[in-house]
Amino acid sequence: MRRMACFGVFLACTGDATATGSDAGDTTASTTTGTTTGGPGTTSLPSSSSTSSTSGTGGTADDTSSGDTGEALPECPMFEAGANLGVVGDAAIVETSGLVASRAHADVLWLHNDSGDGARAFAIGTDGAVLGQISIGGALALDWEDAALGPGPDAGVDYLYFGDIGDNLMFRAFITAYRVAEPDPRRLGGQVTATALNLHFPDGSHDAEALMSDPWTGDLYVVSKVDSGQSGVYRAAFPQSVGMTNELELVASITFGVDPLPGSPLVTAGDIAADGSLVVLRTYSSVFGWRRGADMTIGEAFATEPCPLPAMDEPGGEAIAVGAGGYYTISEGAMIPVWFFAGA
Repeated sequence: MRRMACFGVFLACTGDATATGSDAGDTTASTTTGTTTGGPGTTSLPSSSSTSSTSGTGGTADDTSSGDTGEALPECPMFEAGANLGVVGDAAIVETSGLVASRAHADVLWLHNDSGDGARAFAIGTDGAVLGQISIGGALALDWEDAALGPGPDAGVDYLYFGDIGDNLMFRAFITAYRVAEPDPRRLGGQVTATALNLHFPDGSHDAEALMSDPWTGDLYVVSKVDSGQSGVYRAAFPQSVGMTNELELVASITFGVDPLPGSPLVTAGDIAADGSLVVLRTYSSVFGWRRGADMTIGEAFATEPCPLPAMDEPGGEAIAVGAGGYYTISEGAMIPVWFFAGA
């Protein structure tokens, strides 16, 4: 598959970014992938003149299937300080842990609660107003920790992935991502049936709170949450099996809590920009981004110099979503603001 040739986030790109597959079983929805929309505007995220990437500073890449970690990259993208767009005031939303920005529906975010809630998700406006909720049939909710948006078995359809990936006691034989075609947020209610994608770590059980979908390939990525800060990035290659457990592959190792990734050592969420050019991970204290060249895998991107990005003081911050023109964060708790960081 030809990857998108672009630099910077949401800048003009060329190439086919649609992944296709043959496995079935997802609830069909009318949502189609089109021009990236959403957010309180259409601000592009510019980048400056190119600079050489630094291999190995952000992490160690083990994925050498394609790409060149010596590829020239633009300077780190610039973002404004967080703007409070509104408050999530629904009494049912008290522990936001997963967040994604719709690409087909402007100003719509999808979120879910942490462990303790049922298998359900909420659609909210970027102003925090709740649009509705859906119940996820065929899914358990042991410890939902993150959500992702990306391609799936049907070309041109956006899929939501809900990550039941938490494992505080590190005893689970496998973790699960539940996949559903993105519903129309204007027609919510009732139940949609999910397809379960079971995932197995190759090196023992791990707690994890970050789930991402690569818009170029359809691969899923899970990032472990480790007290020492030594997180692993694991890949489930597309197309993921429905009937059998998918073996995860370790593609990068990153150390948080020390330079160049100071602050909290605990990774709590992640996302990949719709054009595939920026990968973001957040901790309880910080947000970091990794630039991705046109021929880089995600593992190779994590081997480049990380970019420190603006973050609010969110001690319970476990959610981040890249949308049109910037990124959003929400913390756990009741009456919590939606923060938006616009491209400068």
